[in-house]
Amino acid sequence: MALTMASLVMPITPSGAQTSTASFQTADGNRTMLVTDHGRGRPAPLVIVLHDALGSSELVRRSMTWDAIAARDGLIVAYPQGLRQVWNDARPDGAIVASGARADDIAFLRRLVGDLVAQGKVDRRRVYVAGVGQGGRLVYRLACDAGDVFGAAAALLATLPASLVRDCRGAPVPLMIMAGTEDPLSPWGGNPGRQGGEGATLSSEATFAFFRERHSCRGAEGRAVPDRTAEDGSKVVVMEGAGCRVSLRLYHIEGGGHRVPGLVEQPPLSLRGPALGRQNRDIDAAEEIWAFFRDKSR
Repeated sequence: MALTMASLVMPITPSGAQTSTASFQTADGNRTMLVTDHGRGRPAPLVIVLHDALGSSELVRRSMTWDAIAARDGLIVAYPQGLRQVWNDARPDGAIVASGARADDIAFLRRLVGDLVAQGKVDRRRVYVAGVGQGGRLVYRLACDAGDVFGAAAALLATLPASLVRDCRGAPVPLMIMAGTEDPLSPWGGNPGRQGGEGATLSSEATFAFFRERHSCRGAEGRAVPDRTAEDGSKVVVMEGAGCRVSLRLYHIEGGGHRVPGLVEQPPLSLRGPALGRQNRDIDAAEEIWAFFRDKSR
């Protein structure tokens, strides 16, 4: 896809004290993102946060604590908007809801990073990406196809598309995975897809095993997170890849649904509401991700 970045405008519309809207004119049409800029006038770390299918940049921004982390630690956080509210995560179009699945999201995100680096806003060695649900599946694709851009990546509430198992190239990227055992939309046990396996995803355990092999890990070690909020009906065990060439971590959220963990109750990241299951409140997902990202660089 050819991207026309002369049309990048930043900011266009203020949407908060440090947040603005940027617009890209691309071959796929107009693309937008929210940007929270606490870079303090020097090249800063950039975290790109990808919303879930049928979600939005504003919803994921309001539902996670990245803006507060950015203000505290001097980050820039970008929240791109998926075309027609979906991402091209390498699964067949029919498995992804809408024709936005055909967009060249990798080219879009590469150029987004390149433009912010060219403006002197972003430290090119400290660019990170995190995604929720379908945004998390795009994170897996980026880890396979665009690892040269990112210092680390995090996939939340998402398991690996089977199509990527056969076509995961490039050098491994430090990766965090966060998955709930009672997730109705991204099942812990994976999704067989339609007849013939079209659109299938691996189980969370198989996803972790795939990346253990890709990262040259010798095994895995687990530790339980204190159960600070018993009434949330869930617990967290952190599985760390052992002896890996590149860092790998899995948050196994026992009893967790398709809800991003947070210390306080947050609205669901889509319109499906309570059907998404329980939200773990023992950890804050964004804080855990940033703790994983912050000492890593390309």
